[in-house]
Amino acid sequence: MNSENQTLPDSPASEPASGGTCLEEVLSEGVAHREEGRIAESVHLLSMARDKFPDAIAAMYELSISLRLAGQCDESLALNRAALKIDPDHRPSLLACIETNLQHGRTEAALQAAQDALEKRPEDTQFLIKKGAALRRTGRSEQSVRHLDALRARAPENLALLVELAISLRDAGDEDASLAVCEQALALHPTHRNALRARIDTLLHFHRLKGALAAIDNAGDTFARDIGLQLRRGRLLQQIGRFDESSRSLAALLERLEPDDPQRDRVELERARALLGEGDCAASLALTTRILNKQPRNLAAWLHRIDTQAHVLQLDDALTSADDALAALPANDALLLKKATLLRQAGWLVESDRLLRSIASDTPQLQLARIESALALGRIDTARSALQALWDRGDQTARIALDLIRTLRMEGDLTQARIFAETAVGVLPDAPTPLTTLLDLCLEMNDRETADRLLEEMPPGMRDKPALRQLLAKIALRDEDFEGAATSHIEAAGDASVPTIEFNAALAVARSAITERDTVQSIFGRLEGLLDRKAASLPPFTISMLRARMLAAAGDWKKLHPLVTSLEKEQPRLLELTLLRARAAFELARFDEAGAAVARVLENNPLDAPAARLRNALLLLQGKIEQYFEINIARAANPAAMTETDYVELVKNLLMAGRNDRAADLLKYPPRHFRNSERIGFQRQLMTGDSTFAEPDRERVTQEPDIATIPGKTLARLLDFNDETALAGDVLIPSLWIAWMMRSDAKESFDDWRRVALAADHVYEAIRQKPRFGAPPREVLHDTDYAELGERMRNRLPTLIVTSHSGPAMLSLMLERFETIRYFVQPFQKDWIHSIKANTIRFAGHKNDTAVEIVRNLRQGNSIYSLPDLPVSIVKMHDPSTMAVGTLFGQPYPILDTFPKISRAMRIPSFWVQPVWREGKIHIDIERLPMAEPGEAEDVWCARWAQSYLDRVEALLASGPENQSLRLPVWRYFLLKGLGPAAIRHAEESMKRLDPADRNPARWIDHIKNWASGVGILNRR
Repeated sequence: MNSENQTLPDSPASEPASGGTCLEEVLSEGVAHREEGRIAESVHLLSMARDKFPDAIAAMYELSISLRLAGQCDESLALNRAALKIDPDHRPSLLACIETNLQHGRTEAALQAAQDALEKRPEDTQFLIKKGAALRRTGRSEQSVRHLDALRARAPENLALLVELAISLRDAGDEDASLAVCEQALALHPTHRNALRARIDTLLHFHRLKGALAAIDNAGDTFARDIGLQLRRGRLLQQIGRFDESSRSLAALLERLEPDDPQRDRVELERARALLGEGDCAASLALTTRILNKQPRNLAAWLHRIDTQAHVLQLDDALTSADDALAALPANDALLLKKATLLRQAGWLVESDRLLRSIASDTPQLQLARIESALALGRIDTARSALQALWDRGDQTARIALDLIRTLRMEGDLTQARIFAETAVGVLPDAPTPLTTLLDLCLEMNDRETADRLLEEMPPGMRDKPALRQLLAKIALRDEDFEGAATSHIEAAGDASVPTIEFNAALAVARSAITERDTVQSIFGRLEGLLDRKAASLPPFTISMLRARMLAAAGDWKKLHPLVTSLEKEQPRLLELTLLRARAAFELARFDEAGAAVARVLENNPLDAPAARLRNALLLLQGKIEQYFEINIARAANPAAMTETDYVELVKNLLMAGRNDRAADLLKYPPRHFRNSERIGFQRQLMTGDSTFAEPDRERVTQEPDIATIPGKTLARLLDFNDETALAGDVLIPSLWIAWMMRSDAKESFDDWRRVALAADHVYEAIRQKPRFGAPPREVLHDTDYAELGERMRNRLPTLIVTSHSGPAMLSLMLERFETIRYFVQPFQKDWIHSIKANTIRFAGHKNDTAVEIVRNLRQGNSIYSLPDLPVSIVKMHDPSTMAVGTLFGQPYPILDTFPKISRAMRIPSFWVQPVWREGKIHIDIERLPMAEPGEAEDVWCARWAQSYLDRVEALLASGPENQSLRLPVWRYFLLKGLGPAAIRHAEESMKRLDPADRNPARWIDHIKNWASGVGILNRR
């Protein structure tokens, strides 16, 4: 038998009915309309026939087919079931039940329909083939292969069977067997369209795009007029990046078609996609508009128009198009889903979630969209259980796998996320997303060996995927190959029609390389050139939007603010613009505008992390400490709302503000997603003495890893604070404001002061990440005479050394000269201390343990080095009485009392050793601190030593911005005590209302009590 299996007739023979030939004529006309693509007219005509002949099975059947094509699945199936009640053995209706369920994704229902049909016709080959298709579609590919392979023994030349077997083999991952079956089918029938398509799809499935294209081209003239295959060829050319060739071939195909050919719109729409790939967005939209003018209910054309507008970042226009499409096609599920996706992309997560919940349908696509919406809004448990149920029932797609892995990562369970990623790669070996996600997890878990192996084993067809390029760039970043990472992204952006993803990735590289100023400026310059080249093909809004992102990355707030204000008028529903305007307004001290804008963003996306951080900065700046804590403690319970870093910062802020009990609760009972956090466990040990979670970190602290270095020339360039290059950063700007207010003079404008302060902060960050210099940096290091201090350390005389906000840099320099130094690790320094090659003394949870360890080292002739000015509450939360109190900028400031007590008890001198930056060089200032007087009371001595130390800290902080690190706990401590610009303004206004002639002590005391912070700062100024 050398022919295809029996196929469904267009119009099955109808039984005699009242009206006879009249019914047949109506049915024939309705079928003709359907074949010409006029589905709505077909439905209308066949519905009339059904109403006139309610018991005619032929009318029921033909109307069911047209309803299926119109997307009315339930109505179509209802007609099939009605026909089967009249004739339970009506074969076309039995087959239609299977086909309709399959076409609409109801795979389990399709499998059941096939089983029901086989009960009536157990030997029907077509029903048996459809059962195999249903098994495959329900995820049972291997079972489908066994079923169809057994059937092949009975019908070895059935082409429909061979095609379905090839597809099942493909889905089961057997590329060779699938292609062999395709070749068998084509040998039987060289012009069999479905066999050729199966071969092409198999090649595509295994990422052999060029092979699939060759399969079409090698078919020769046989398929030259096959519109479906020519469209497939056009899509293939687009998939391998040959958009111009695709556009030309589709244009040639259009020339061969008659003006009224019903296929013409499909070809024009495919050409619109090719034009978009070429970068000609305007032509693509124009062609789509022409199609919609002819066919205002063309769903595919509407979806392409919407996708094109979203692709060029015009999300507001895309939402308008979605509304117009819904006016033409009311309650269309695909359009409603598209609108919900657009709302989410534009930042309106709450409204998107509301829309998804309101849609009556429950298709697999809508189910998954609702789950992802729940995930985005932090309903983690709901999302995870629903995703796991989908996966367990056989919906094992790359998208569901990625969402499950994302959920596990949000819960902080990287180990389980990696295990599931490995499972997903096994289930979906040819899908790039699970593999790139596994690679990313390996990098995050510092398993470079496995990551390198996965890269080596990766199929060649996956290597040009954007996700993999970003991972390769991430590896380059870890190796500090900033230029290489940026080049990879910028070159890919040049080839892309709309370079949004690669442009953003290049900006991320620039932010990572922020201390390498020359590299950063080079990246910005190349991106500016890219925008100039793309200006001819992209809409002006798209270019301006990308430029706004670059200005934000560069910290050019004065240019950014008017630009985003203008863009927001064009696309008012794009909340990314609102957030950019909020950040620019905040940086320009337009706090009311920033507050209103950030509130709008968070109202619609409550979990937006950048917006939440900006709100925190505003609350601290305004002195709204209680509101700050209330909001953030509530957010801490949601794994989608707060990172591990933010959580630790919240704990530290609670401690600095004196909320020790609340901080202890957060450490002792962290949310589920942080319970296995090594970092939080480390903080818990340091601050409470509970070492339950600290073992892995303790081991790492004692290791001696490779030490990164900064070349002297690089340091010299970084220390050129006259460089007016703007640098953006995530510095807590309220700290910058309060530091500016506390200066002893006002020589510079705030803008100049901020630029230098931020630049100095970037230098601090660079040194923190690479704490050792390697060779002595002669270009930047001023000669230092260590005098008495050096003599003591060379002679192994015990000595106490203190410094302020300089830890890793100072320690690196000292270690090159003196091997007897032991570093006292403070809790907030865990993030870099394990990179220092030195013996360390860690802060112990119990108050005497640390002192005992320090004394033991001093008796061995070692010197102890530390930073004592962290507010004592953050270190001694369980025993706040162990402090020495001095004043800083007129305010009480407690510090650790360990050093003055040891100095007094052991009669050991202490030295202030502070690196400062003067005229582009590192100077080391050394001063001996006082010793206790004989008979001096311990509390008096501790206060005197603390004040001597704090006087030097204040002098340093009141000097130029290059010697102030805005990451200092000092500034945060003052903010959390209610200090800052808001307090200063209130104090100034209050003083204006006081009558200077009024010397009533009670009123003045009351005023000072209310505004002590502001008065203290004003006195300083």
